[in-house]
Amino acid sequence: KHNYGVALMGDIDYAKQVTSYAVSSSDLPVSVKIRAGLQKDRDFLAKFVLSLQAAGASWICLHPRLAEQKRRGHADWSQIQFVKQILDIPVIGNGDVQTSEDALKMFLETKCDGVMIGRALTARPWLLAQIATQLGVSSQSHWLHVSLEEEAYKYGEALMKFINLSEQFFNEVDGLKRLRFYIKVSHPWLNFGHSLYANAHRVNTYDQAREMIVDFFRASGLKMHNYTELKY
Repeated sequence: KHNYGVALMGDIDYAKQVTSYAVSSSDLPVSVKIRAGLQKDRDFLAKFVLSLQAAGASWICLHPRLAEQKRRGHADWSQIQFVKQILDIPVIGNGDVQTSEDALKMFLETKCDGVMIGRALTARPWLLAQIATQLGVSSQSHWLHVSLEEEAYKYGEALMKFINLSEQFFNEVDGLKRLRFYIKVSHPWLNFGHSLYANAHRVNTYDQAREMIVDFFRASGLKMHNYTELKY
């Protein structure tokens, strides 16, 4: 509709021009995050990513779903492997990574240079420590043995930290707006997360938000899910 985002994949030359302008206007590396296309067509995908490389993109991040899929269905990781094989610049894989095992599996199956994690990381920020430990670049092995029940309360601690940091940088209106959005994208991994999200809309101050978090996570029986449908 507005000719940005995945809509740019409808015109290879225009997308190449946009990338070239971005590269020439910055001294910083320019990356491009794309989907697999508007329709399933590997020849088109190959031409598209090669044009981005020619335009000066420093690396490509591929979420291998078609535009029409949004977050439905499954990400086709074979597309990541395909793009990795034809490009000289690094390729970052994205899509359907909800656990540290998923990240390692993506590395193994696609030979990608890196893995991008989105919403799952908002619910489980310790995924980074788990992945780093399993790759042998960190020794925080205690994160590998956290139960789903323990994770639920760690999530509560993360929310409390989010509130405290927000208070340092944002007024209450802006900070609470960000808190609600954070809970919106992360709550599906928590059982009864829908109640937490509803409660977040009833607070009007940082102190009320902190009290709400303490009260909610005082309950027993909370636990995280390893997988959830990504609806947001």
